[in-house]
Amino acid sequence: MISTNSEKIKNIITSTKSHGRPFDSIYFDHQRTGLNSKMNDLEASIGLEAVEAFWETFWTRHGFMKKMRDSVEGFEDVAWFSEEDEGNINCPHGFSITCKNEGDIEIIKNTFDKYKIHHKRNFGCIPTQHAAFADMGHALGDFPESEWAGLNGVHIGCHQYLSDADVDRICTAMKEGLSACRENSK
Repeated sequence: MISTNSEKIKNIITSTKSHGRPFDSIYFDHQRTGLNSKMNDLEASIGLEAVEAFWETFWTRHGFMKKMRDSVEGFEDVAWFSEEDEGNINCPHGFSITCKNEGDIEIIKNTFDKYKIHHKRNFGCIPTQHAAFADMGHALGDFPESEWAGLNGVHIGCHQYLSDADVDRICTAMKEGLSACRENSK
């Protein structure tokens, strides 16, 4: 536990407890080295109840992820998506869209915003796109593929609390945004 009357120290400590992200940010923008130390005993005890429902939760989320992937079938010319190779089962954390043309990600983000769909940028390149790792000595351009994913990709959570209507709305928005990206590239 830390006690301070300094707003600056409070924000830095809170950031360090949240993977190094800026205070009050939910996005992956690591400005300092940090870790996930948000867990406390109360949260842990509540989380233990979820262990029994783990597989039900997993397969619900997995079903949402597959429905999202199926809905964008045919748009491989404009974006890369979360893929699940035969014989593998992906952890259904989120569904990722990474646009192939520079700037198209803004079309996707604007479409998601129009449909009130929460999205986050893809993680990005650790040594070049997160200030916390600047001491590694790399510069933008050292890892072009990873940097592209960070600048031109977003993901949507595949939470088990989504309704079928939520997933349908997400699929509609993805198809609308990807269609606009296709038109934009003509």
